[in-house]
Amino acid sequence: MFQLPKTISLLGAAMFAMPLVAQQDQEALIEKRDAKVAAMSEKGWVTDYSKAREMAAESGKMIFVYFTRSYAP
Repeated sequence: MFQLPKTISLLGAAMFAMPLVAQQDQEALIEKRDAKVAAMSEKGWVTDYSKAREMAAESGKMIFVYFTRSYAP
């Protein structure tokens, strides 16, 4: 009888458990992102790109864009 190697069996078990962990991680990441965006907004950061473009055009200033993946798994 054919038997799968242990590494493939372990990989299959990990992939089966992954969606549950990924969902929990995703929820935690969303909470952290929302908290970070709220803190930035309180300090005057504009998080709406369209609004930032309008403000920059009116004031003649450039836009500073901050990209992050600090909470990415």
